[in-house]
Amino acid sequence: MHTRRGPADAMTPGASEDAFEATVEEVVFTSDDGAFAVVHGKRASDEVRVTLVGDLAGFAPGETVRVRGRWTEHAVYGRRFRATAVTPILPSTQTGIARYLGSGLVPGIGPALAERLVERFGERTLDIIANESARLRDVEGIGAKRAASIAEAVRSRRDEAETLAYLHSVEIGPALGRRILKRLGPDTMHEVRTNPYGVAERVAGMGFRTADRVGRAQGIGPDDPRRAEGAALHVVAASADDGHTYLDAEALLERA
Repeated sequence: MHTRRGPADAMTPGASEDAFEATVEEVVFTSDDGAFAVVHGKRASDEVRVTLVGDLAGFAPGETVRVRGRWTEHAVYGRRFRATAVTPILPSTQTGIARYLGSGLVPGIGPALAERLVERFGERTLDIIANESARLRDVEGIGAKRAASIAEAVRSRRDEAETLAYLHSVEIGPALGRRILKRLGPDTMHEVRTNPYGVAERVAGMGFRTADRVGRAQGIGPDDPRRAEGAALHVVAASADDGHTYLDAEALLERA
């Protein structure tokens, strides 16, 4: 006879890998380098309060994330979920959408207006804001100018979430993903798809090894000219860091 594992069993430290969606409620700690954060949130499936640790820097209260990892037990802080993968997503339930819009993430919308919007448009609220913004004027307190401003803000947040989700799919975490997004803006996905090695030269902290992993994930072969150029630049930069001022072709090929 098989026993079905419930939510409480899944939260047992040392249990097998778990995955779920949660809404960020409070950012407790962020490391100086932005590579690590501790946040409190609520699990979407049952509203249970959870503590998440991992690559969560940059997420704000109201945002929803999909996390994968394992439950651990800290001697001081108790049960925590150590996330090895974090993907930003937009909320899909009415409660989640109202919380997201009313959290301050979208300028021009507070908790009361967020509730009115969700009451009016339900689970299609974010889609309507982004793609049918003229309909927002049917809601009390929203004129044409405010509707346009809200729509622009929601589209920007949506595009950021989609870009970070794409970067996650090629094994780039949120912290590095935000640095890439800040540097490349709306061209991020195109640039990473086209030449991740070129991106590594422009974004601090990415490096050749990360670019190579991204390149392999996207089918860039070992003999691709983009990879060869990236490897050469990586070797030259590393040699300069070691104090070398000259590197001949033979040494370059040997190190690459």
